[in-house]
Amino acid sequence: MEIIMLCIAVSLILSLAILAFFYAKSSRWKVFFIGAAFATLFSVGTFFLSYFCGTKHAYYKEVFHYKVVSIRHENKWTTQESRTYQEKVGEDEDGNDITETKTEYYTDTHGPFWYMRIEDGRESSVPESTYEEWKSVWNNERQTGMHNGSSASGDRSIDGPIFDCDWPGSFETIFPYEEIRNYLNKVRASSYTVMKYKTDDKALKDKYKRPVDEGNINPFVSYCYFSLNGNETMKLRRLCSEIGPKYEIHPLFIFLDSSQSSIATVNDIVGAWEGPNKNELAVFVGVNDKSIAEWVKVESWMDNTTLHGMMESYLIGKKIDGEILFKSLKELVPENWVRKRFRDFDYISLEISPVAYFVGFFVQILATGLAFVIAEVIDQKTTSRSSGYGFGYRNYKL
Repeated sequence: MEIIMLCIAVSLILSLAILAFFYAKSSRWKVFFIGAAFATLFSVGTFFLSYFCGTKHAYYKEVFHYKVVSIRHENKWTTQESRTYQEKVGEDEDGNDITETKTEYYTDTHGPFWYMRIEDGRESSVPESTYEEWKSVWNNERQTGMHNGSSASGDRSIDGPIFDCDWPGSFETIFPYEEIRNYLNKVRASSYTVMKYKTDDKALKDKYKRPVDEGNINPFVSYCYFSLNGNETMKLRRLCSEIGPKYEIHPLFIFLDSSQSSIATVNDIVGAWEGPNKNELAVFVGVNDKSIAEWVKVESWMDNTTLHGMMESYLIGKKIDGEILFKSLKELVPENWVRKRFRDFDYISLEISPVAYFVGFFVQILATGLAFVIAEVIDQKTTSRSSGYGFGYRNYKL
């Protein structure tokens, strides 16, 4: 809001100054109003540009989970298309070309294409290998349509059958889909709120980067020897695709070596991340060489942190594998997870970068000047057409 007021103020002040020095005496109100109108438009554009640049630092990435409910394959097909072109048919008496518009027909080829449809109705393209993989898992491919082919004279037309596969509905055949989106986190971006997680240790930030910033969409990250195998990871991803859309949650298990880390290490990681993302349930697990959880610490933005203690009790002292992690989420999340509504932080004002103010101020000066140049050009074109004189000539008495 501060930037838009600044832009509008600069625009008005400069417009009035230009009026006073160049237009008032000549009574050229038309040019002034055209210039002022363009200046106002430029000020709005400058505001959006400056606001975007000034608040970009407050947007962060988070992971969303969905299920793919169908896949489609469209075979290659052809269509007859036409286009026009100019053909020379002679010359006039001055030697200029005489042309006629001709039409030619050609054969265009489309596809093949492969698509997936997500449970919220969106569609996107996928590689052929993805289609083939899930076609074999779902095992219900069927032809659902046909692109009737056509072609230009002399070419062979090709019909394109359309095939669909649908998710059978069982948990074991879920096709999980993860998506990274940006969200506004005023707490993380603000320098003054007492709720802010903060560390200025660059070494820690380099060591413990946010998983989603590294493109990790899986429900776990490991800072030690312990990890999950492919089957365990897929089972957790499938569970996330079930509970993710309904409860707006991204579970994240973080594994550490209990012999070389402690709760203090968790504080370092959380500080380096500047807190979890708004939909993350971050479960830190210190495992020993027998994969036993020596300690557990949970972090999230929830107001009611009962789930934290329940999760810690569920895992502490247990042998950690994909199955117990799966059960902990399935049993505890539906009854106890409530994502924090970040509109509760709307009262926090974002600190706009001084660079944004600087850029907004000087761009607005240039934009206002350009607005009046445009107004002059428009006025000169209008006057030259109405008077019959050549473009660009007017004798103004100021």
